Amino acid sequence: KTYSTMRQHEPDFFIHSGDAIYADGPVPETQKQNDGATYANLTAPAKDHVAETLDDDQEKRLRGITIQILGASAVTADAELAEELKVTDEQKSELEKIQRSNMQAMAAAFQSSDVSSGDRRTKFEELRKAGQKKLLNVLTSEQQEQLEALKGEKVEIDMSKLRGGGSG
Repeated sequence: KTYSTMRQHEPDFFIHSGDAIYADGPVPETQKQNDGATYANLTAPAKDHVAETLDDDQEKRLRGITIQILGASAVTADAELAEELKVTDEQKSELEKIQRSNMQAMAAAFQSSDVSSGDRRTKFEELRKAGQKKLLNVLTSEQQEQLEALKGEKVEIDMSKLRGGGSG
């Protein structure tokens, strides 16, 4: 009910699971969206400060960890990464379509009143994994290999803590 109520009011904010922007480089103050709208970045000064504070190795490591957390979603969240992987406009469009579809499925699962919170978490994780697989399938095998290499050394992160599923 929460999401449907929010949608009725056409909010000027976005609710999602996970960051769509990270600080491995200066974040532009504004960014043109596919629909022609302009995204105004309210966190740019803080993100820029992090980017200016880290040395090159730290920036590379942060980027790798972020890619590990976001998975294939990092390609749509990071224009420089998409450029580095030589993602085509057609691929970008397909990636964005898959992300929208998965977000809609997650919103529907969240709204479902006949699912317990534990089952809902399980459903979210299933949807997230399925969405990541679909996103990866849009990339060529070479792009997938490049993305994997950019992750760097594997880091162990309790994702339930980042996604609100953990205690404490």
